[in-house]
Amino acid sequence: MSSSSSSNPVKKPRASRASAGGSICTPERDDQAITLCMRKTGRRPSEPVTSGQDACNYVRGIATSDRENMHVLHLDVRNRVIGSERVAIGTLDSVEVHPREVFKGAILNNASRIILAHNHPSGLVTPSKADIDLTKRLGEIGKMMGIPVLDHVIVGTEQNAPQCHSLRQVGDVMDAVFGADFATSAKRGRKRARL
Repeated sequence: MSSSSSSNPVKKPRASRASAGGSICTPERDDQAITLCMRKTGRRPSEPVTSGQDACNYVRGIATSDRENMHVLHLDVRNRVIGSERVAIGTLDSVEVHPREVFKGAILNNASRIILAHNHPSGLVTPSKADIDLTKRLGEIGKMMGIPVLDHVIVGTEQNAPQCHSLRQVGDVMDAVFGADFATSAKRGRKRARL
C-alpha cells in the first residue's frame, strides 16, 4: 500500500480569526506572515503605527538574528502596516542596502510611506555613523519619490532583554530627514483620504 493512497488525508490547520473583532495580522507574526496574511485576508492591523516603539513591535523577531537584517515596513496613508519585507541580509556587523531594493517593494505594495528596521547582533542598539548616513540617504530618496521614511528603528537583545532605538530620537540632524512626526503624517493621510 502506497502512502499516496491513504484514506485519511492529513488536514492542514487553518488560522483562526482573533476574537473580539481583532485581526490575525498582528505584530507578533514575522514579516512574511504579516504580508501573506494581509494579502490572503485583505485585512490590515487595526491600529496605526504611531511611534518607533510600535514599529519595533513589528520587527522584534529579528532582534536575535546572528547577522544584520534590514527590513522595511510598508504603511498606508493612515500609517497602518500593509506589508513588510526583508530587503537585505548582511554579516555580523554590517548590511549592504540598496535604495532600489528598499523602494521596489514599497512601490509594488502601493505604500504611502515606509519605516526602516534592522537588528544589531551585538545587542547594542546605538546607531552607528553608517546607520545614520544610510537613513539620511534613504530619507532623501524617499522624499524625491513621494514615499517618505517615517523612522528607522534598530532592535537587539541585551542581557536577554529586547532593546529598541528609534533614529527619530537622535534629534535635529534626523528631523530634517524624517520631517513630520507619526501623528502629523497620519492626519495628513486621513485628510487626503476624505477628499
